[in-house]
Amino acid sequence: MKNAILLRLVGIAAIVVFLLHMTAMYLHLYWTIIWFDLVVHALGGLWVALTLLWLVFHSNYERLHVFRGLGVFLVATIGTLAVGIVWEFFELVTDTAVSPEIYRIDTAFDLLMDTTGALIAYSFFIKIRDSHGA
Repeated sequence: MKNAILLRLVGIAAIVVFLLHMTAMYLHLYWTIIWFDLVVHALGGLWVALTLLWLVFHSNYERLHVFRGLGVFLVATIGTLAVGIVWEFFELVTDTAVSPEIYRIDTAFDLLMDTTGALIAYSFFIKIRDSHGA
């Protein structure tokens, strides 16, 4: 039951992030609505963290049976931060990042929003775990 719920959340988050990103690219929303990037980063962080939590705790690939708070918290936050840092590096290398003057600030806010999404995913995971048993 909890596996199906978690997978559904992963799928919904992936679709929402994809649709928002494609819409933003087509309509140039990242450049016209200053906060739009932050929303997409938060939802992206949510998606990445949910995916990592499912992979680590529920998939047959890597199955840990200990659903304790700190382990779950670390998988969600550190895993999401690692993916976010790789993404920011990708933006820098491909020159899709904002101007160099504000790149550091933009990166800091992007990583903050990634982490916010991870914390929301952590909360969802704990709620699902507690309502359906460990």
